[in-house]
Amino acid sequence: MSDTKSSGWKILALFLLMPFEVLWYGFVLVKLWSWFAVPIFGFRTLRIPEAIGVSLMTHFLTSSSNDAKAQHDTFEAIGLAIAIPLFGLFYGWIIHLFL
Repeated sequence: MSDTKSSGWKILALFLLMPFEVLWYGFVLVKLWSWFAVPIFGFRTLRIPEAIGVSLMTHFLTSSSNDAKAQHDTFEAIGLAIAIPLFGLFYGWIIHLFL
């Protein structure tokens, strides 16, 4: 019974944090897009809603049912949802400085 209650709270926590994760991914995509796609390819800049849509679409098209994220516990999954885009943003910023 305790495991069921614990997993219910974990699912609720992930569900409540999901909008923030989606916004975070959209923000990171907007920055990377403006640093690379706009000056290199001449594309127009993305707004946050467009970036969220592109991010969700690419995640939908590239994820699988055996996704490695499903193996992690709740706090690890939240940490990865923050850290992975943060590292992408950091390394993108460094590369952007060389353009």
